[in-house]
Amino acid sequence: MLFRSSADNIEKKITIENKLVLRSQEDLIKRYKNKLYPTTRYNKETEDYEDIDASFIEEWIKCPSIRCYERIDCLPKQKCPEYIYNSFQKFKAEETESNDIDITKTKIYDHLFNLCGRDEKVFSYVLMFLSRKLKNPAKLTNTALIFKSIQGVGKNMFFDWFGNSVIGSDYYFTTQDINLLFGNFNKKIENRVLVAIDEISYKDTCQVVEKLKAHITQQINIINEKGIKSYENKNHIGYIMFTNNDNPLKIDVNDRRYLAIECIPDYANNMEYITNILKEMEDEKNARAFYDYLIKMESDYYDFTNNRPTTSFYEDLKEANIPIMSKFLENMIYNKNDASYTATELFNEYKTYLEDNNFDKSMTNMTSFGIQIKKYKTIEKKPTSKGIKYIIENDKLKEELISIKHMKPIEPVKKI
Repeated sequence: MLFRSSADNIEKKITIENKLVLRSQEDLIKRYKNKLYPTTRYNKETEDYEDIDASFIEEWIKCPSIRCYERIDCLPKQKCPEYIYNSFQKFKAEETESNDIDITKTKIYDHLFNLCGRDEKVFSYVLMFLSRKLKNPAKLTNTALIFKSIQGVGKNMFFDWFGNSVIGSDYYFTTQDINLLFGNFNKKIENRVLVAIDEISYKDTCQVVEKLKAHITQQINIINEKGIKSYENKNHIGYIMFTNNDNPLKIDVNDRRYLAIECIPDYANNMEYITNILKEMEDEKNARAFYDYLIKMESDYYDFTNNRPTTSFYEDLKEANIPIMSKFLENMIYNKNDASYTATELFNEYKTYLEDNNFDKSMTNMTSFGIQIKKYKTIEKKPTSKGIKYIIENDKLKEELISIKHMKPIEPVKKI
């Protein structure tokens, strides 16, 4: 089926496999110039009608009743305006008839529970997350899931099955290359409902952490494709990340986007355990049973931001990403009295702290140190005849660090 987008004058084709192909008018003519059809036309020279083989594509382009849309988009499970062509078909599991399988009695279901650390609150949250992706994908959760484990526990196995067999490969994408998602050309995120990012590390994510945060919550993705004008695509994506690292992603102490989960290692590389799950995954009926189970869940109005369970892995991530400067100042509070320092003296104290705690001293210099220390309002910067002096009062600094959640309140010692 061919049609035209009046907004960008690009012809579209829906193939027999329901794949959308975009081509410029020039490319379209080149591709279909050999497609002819028999017709009759008046010949002015002979003043008579004659049978000819005419070019289909040249006639189609000039057709006044050509099927047109303002734009094309993928809008799963939602009403589509008449001026938008909705490329969404159906989720993969919907191709299989419903059945009476109790998915909660399956090894697939129990495996997801293991991936959730066998924590009931975490498990319930993840099920809600997956339910929202199927029931109302246009309503973003505004959160993302991070699964940490040793190798061989089967994180990818479950989510690849869910993505391909329940959602469908047209709407699921998995990759280790973050640039495919957040680089200059991001065609891979178009029309996706679920995206899994494998083997994330701090080195990879530190360059795109702000982009990732934006993509978790933004309503529209701008798709950039080589040779094609950029265009809008409604964002339905739920992001899931996998890691083997202790600190794969910078999470701020005031974070509202992530749930960090540590999988239990009990069945890692257990081939009998894995094989039994894979057997269940081969049966399309289990995909449909899981789909039906999730569809029945009341996830439409679930508060994904405020209902995130607190896990020890999540707390560790926030602790690991407290600025080094705040950790240095906390150390000063515990080990130094109120004092004033010249800029050089305080900078040297900082370098000593970095060295004692195996931080890279080359990460800072006097200029960057001065910029960082200015962020702390309770540290007074006082000009003197001998240069700048920093006045540190421990109680005031401690209150500030506690208020910005860079230091935990000190619990009073209970008397016995």
